[in-house]
Amino acid sequence: MRKLRLFFLFLVGCVVGVMLTPNLIDIALNPDPMASMLPMDPECYSLPEQGAKNAIALIATRLQRPPGLACVRVYNGTPKVCDYTPEALRLEGRWFGFVWFPYFGLSDLLSLLLGIPKPLDISSLPPGASRDVYLPSRRTPVSAGTYRVRLRYRLDSEGEEQTVYSKEFVLP
Repeated sequence: MRKLRLFFLFLVGCVVGVMLTPNLIDIALNPDPMASMLPMDPECYSLPEQGAKNAIALIATRLQRPPGLACVRVYNGTPKVCDYTPEALRLEGRWFGFVWFPYFGLSDLLSLLLGIPKPLDISSLPPGASRDVYLPSRRTPVSAGTYRVRLRYRLDSEGEEQTVYSKEFVLP
């Protein structure tokens, strides 16, 4: 009985500790949230500078080193500001060859399982501008497979949320 109480206290202590320090988990798993926007590899520079006019373009390519990462360029060809959250830019993998399934990293799964809300940082992309991002991140490469990138966005913070997808690409 005493061992059961000690185990229960240990379990409660772990849960309370995790609930009181949700940001420490995120910092431990993702110490620099802007790391996915750090200097790009030469392969990212080869992506087209612009996309279609009057549309949001999402251009993705795989990186040779390290394997399991993709470089993504988001281009705003519309005359309005494009607003999106970091959670809205998502890598999706083919599941059983025909169904697209979003990739969830370890910090995403922990926040989902423990009910820890993620901060809503809204990124704005002015007309004619582009932004380069690594997906899933520089620290967590994904396994080999066929992938695409999805972006959910709003123009001028108004109207309905819209979605755009990149072309499919293969990660080794």
